[in-house]
Amino acid sequence: MLQCRIWGDGAPIFTGPAHGLLVPAESGRIGILPGHMSLMATVLPGIVHIFHEEKAVSIEIASGVLLIEGDQVTLVTSYASIREIVDECMANWIPIRSH
Repeated sequence: MLQCRIWGDGAPIFTGPAHGLLVPAESGRIGILPGHMSLMATVLPGIVHIFHEEKAVSIEIASGVLLIEGDQVTLVTSYASIREIVDECMANWIPIRSH
């Protein structure tokens, strides 16, 4: 299980466990699962998808920085806002692979 922290404008927007994330980055969308390699990346404005418990959370973000260390994921951006929380049907569909 990943431990995620998403910060927007100096305030926490999402903090907690997640099964996986999709993050828009300069190199394309980054899929993050437990056991992902350590990484620091520039993120682009767009939507972060967090697969959390039985829900999928979508967060709109501005550009920022992503840091992955072990199963700790931190994303810091100047703007972040939760857009929607989708039911368990969507949350169970995680179209990402660990790098």
